[in-house]
Amino acid sequence: MLLLAGCSGPDVIVSDQSGKPIEGARVTGTSLSMNGQFTMTNAKGEAQIPRSAQETKWLAITKPGYTSVEGIDLSQPRPIVVKLAPAKNGN
Repeated sequence: MLLLAGCSGPDVIVSDQSGKPIEGARVTGTSLSMNGQFTMTNAKGEAQIPRSAQETKWLAITKPGYTSVEGIDLSQPRPIVVKLAPAKNGN
C-alpha cells in the first residue's frame, strides 16, 4: 500500500468575477465558539481550510480591493469555489 501525504487538492478556490485566481486572499475559519485561524490563497487562488481545536464550520474570505464573503458553510462539496466582487468603495 502506498500512502501519499499532502497530495490532496485545495479545499477552497478564490477568483474574481471573471474567473482569474486571487492570490493572497485571507481564508479565515470559524467554529461554534472560536475564530481567527487563517491561511492565504496561493497564486492559483487555492487554499486549505484552516484547522483549529474545534471543528471549523464556516469560512470568511477577505482581500483588500474586494467585497468580503462571510458565513461560507463547509458542509458543501470540495473544492468550494468563491468569486469575489470588486469593492464598491475601492477598499
